[in-house]
Amino acid sequence: MKYGLKDYNEWNVTTVDDRLGLYILHNIFKAECHLEWIQKAINIYCRLPNFTNINQNGSLEENTRLSPHVDRISNINSGGISSNDEPIPIMLHSNDVLVMADSQRLVFYGVPRILKTRTFQIQDGSSFTVAEKKSLLE
Repeated sequence: MKYGLKDYNEWNVTTVDDRLGLYILHNIFKAECHLEWIQKAINIYCRLPNFTNINQNGSLEENTRLSPHVDRISNINSGGISSNDEPIPIMLHSNDVLVMADSQRLVFYGVPRILKTRTFQIQDGSSFTVAEKKSLLE
């Protein structure tokens, strides 16, 4: 499939009832393309003429279209249009995509924690990854 995406019939999309326009696309990239997307997010898409949350000089841009999140598990708090609205916690994993459309582009949100992960290899060749209790920022 073009762009290294899995067939859309394999996608798992999560929505939140009271957050119209908020979509979490889980594990949508093919395994062989995952690292390529990380490399592009870090080295290509963050550069002009693309709009991101931070420009090349490290200052915030107001017309952002892309905010790359790569290769870590992180908690995201998605609030409402008012700073008084109760935020909802969302856990994103590497290879997930968070889409904020319509009114969700106007909400307050933050990333309070990025978690360190550890991958364990099993003798049958499979593996599993767990998030450690300590965050990368502690």
